[in-house]
Amino acid sequence: MKLVGQRVSPVPLLLEHAADFLRYSADADLWRWWLRCPPMDAEGMRREVELALAQRDSGVRMPFSIFHHEKAEHIGRTSIWHVDPTNRSFEIGST
Repeated sequence: MKLVGQRVSPVPLLLEHAADFLRYSADADLWRWWLRCPPMDAEGMRREVELALAQRDSGVRMPFSIFHHEKAEHIGRTSIWHVDPTNRSFEIGST
């Protein structure tokens, strides 16, 4: 199933998306509730994306990039966590 919105769509996260994320990460208010050191530079953002991809590979999380159609940029990310097939539920987080 592919989700396509009018303005944005979730797409599988790739390391290449980190460069786009940096354009939108300079506002310190975005990181107010962040539990770790915020990824404010290219190296930090790369590490964050690599962590998400490693967690994907280990089956812990399904990370997505949020692609903005008009801007043709990846403006953020989100993830699906704690998939529970028995109860047909999951959590959305790391947005």
